[in-house]
Amino acid sequence: MGFATTIQKSLQKAISSAAKFGKSLDKLKEQFATTTCPSKEELEVIINKKNKISKALTQIEGKLGTLTKLCDTLDKIIKGLQAAVITIKTLPAPAQFMTAGLLMMVADALVILKDKIKKMKGMVEQGLEAVGFVSKIIDDVQEKLNEFDKTVDFCMENAYKEGTITEEELQNLQTAINSTTNNSSEPQQNIEEGQQLQEELVPNSNNPLEYKGFRIYIENDPENTTSLPKRRAIAIKDETKEKVTGEGSFSSSTEVLVEQMKFEIDKYLLNTESNASTSNLISNQLING
Repeated sequence: MGFATTIQKSLQKAISSAAKFGKSLDKLKEQFATTTCPSKEELEVIINKKNKISKALTQIEGKLGTLTKLCDTLDKIIKGLQAAVITIKTLPAPAQFMTAGLLMMVADALVILKDKIKKMKGMVEQGLEAVGFVSKIIDDVQEKLNEFDKTVDFCMENAYKEGTITEEELQNLQTAINSTTNNSSEPQQNIEEGQQLQEELVPNSNNPLEYKGFRIYIENDPENTTSLPKRRAIAIKDETKEKVTGEGSFSSSTEVLVEQMKFEIDKYLLNTESNASTSNLISNQLING
């Protein structure tokens, strides 16, 4: 399967999934059309659906990030090949080794290489443009998801203040949300995986969850100004003390907080690499005049 075909299929799947998630969120929002908050049982079902969408959406964002990085890498390779072609063309040919036929073969090879580079460059540019277009669609759905998350939290907070949901019911709801994963069709396996995940995410865990050099843990959000208990994910690189902080949420499951943090780490590393490349480019330009 060619590079262009791979990107095309990945992007088509991303667009289809985004549209599906958008419609699912619209249906969930309809359940908040009235002024009355849904029951605790209904909220648990709604929140679980929302978290499934959030996890899948974050995974798509991660794949788009990988495609962007791939296109950027290919773009750098293409620029290197272009420089190599220019260098080869300007090199003096040793007369004792070069016949007219051999010179013609080298010239033809350079023409073919230049044509291949031109085609590759066009595909990469189209790929980056397409990824950017799809990313915008995903961002719109993500924004809709963030707004829905706030709606759920607002509804829960009002229900708690009005006494229609007790503190014990809130705790039970949060426990139900956070104690399982959605990786398997077997409920017991999801519970066991959820328990293991929670053990790995304790701040001083003996078996911490690590991702690309960062240790991830969950904490109560110290910046929370609501009456709901909100949590957030923190990622820290112990050697360098680099730190990435996630958004606080009541209704996001542990699994979703982790997936979102992995995506934030990917973005952080991508920005760090980009800044380092720019810095090196500027340094080289200054050195070389």
